[in-house]
Amino acid sequence: MAIVYDQLLDRWGVPRPRTVTATTWGWSNDTFVIASAAGRHILRISTSARQAEVAFEHEVLASVASRRLPFTTPVPLPSSSGVTVETFAGPHGALPATLYREIPGSHADDTDIGLVAAGASAFAELDRALATVRVATPSRPMSSDLAAVSAAVPTLDGIEQSVGPNAARLLRETAAGLEALPAGLPRQLIHGDFALGNVLLNGGRVTGIVDFEYCGHDLRAMELATALGLVLTKNNGEDLWRPILTAYLRALPLTDEELVALPSLVRFGRAVGLLWWIGREREGRSSKTTTAERAERVLAIDQWISRNADELVETARRAV
Repeated sequence: MAIVYDQLLDRWGVPRPRTVTATTWGWSNDTFVIASAAGRHILRISTSARQAEVAFEHEVLASVASRRLPFTTPVPLPSSSGVTVETFAGPHGALPATLYREIPGSHADDTDIGLVAAGASAFAELDRALATVRVATPSRPMSSDLAAVSAAVPTLDGIEQSVGPNAARLLRETAAGLEALPAGLPRQLIHGDFALGNVLLNGGRVTGIVDFEYCGHDLRAMELATALGLVLTKNNGEDLWRPILTAYLRALPLTDEELVALPSLVRFGRAVGLLWWIGREREGRSSKTTTAERAERVLAIDQWISRNADELVETARRAV
């Protein structure tokens, strides 16, 4: 495998010999651990982002790196050409490539509630920092418009063919429900992918938050809503959602209007995820989970919210 990427890695001056090992995480990209005499690096080939979107991400990362956070965030390394985004000519065409130094740590074990809560607090600290970041490059469209999630899914017309009638109806209802949200909900830069797999820990301490590829301007509360939607799909979701909600809000209290909006935003976040994966499928990119399974998860989250919306909001209020 190293031979495939040798010319690319030479642009960063990573010394030979080196080993290239595909990671078991990072579904959205092709990600590899590079080991050489210079240490360990992470090579990411962006399969779902354009050059301009990666450039925006790097601008954000450069600004975040200057903040005094208690954990590390990725720092894109410049190549010998002085750029942080190189082009990799692969089987899917010319793709953006980035090299980072590996951040020490392992991914959070979601059976350890204390570590899960630590990860949630770290994301809140990150969002505090992101609120102060100002960037010149326009960000990709965020979750305010379902039609902007994927270029391969420009409209919900005929979406039944991909997800079935029940999920299609829910997607349309969810999109329409955004119009009922208060117009003045706070907006800022958010990470956009608050998932436990994006938290690194060592000795019970958060050492890093990674994968900023979905960072952009959005509703501030969408960050927490994304996390809740993700953990509720896990087998132990009932054990996780309260610690995540409480730990995040104690570190970064949201307004009461944002707390009331959380159930709707959780629904919307899962709808965004479903459309993104449909787009990937239409682009011919494989997935470990079928679209039908993802549609069932979205319907299950909708049912959970219908049963537990009041408890979700009240638990959030107690945490603030």
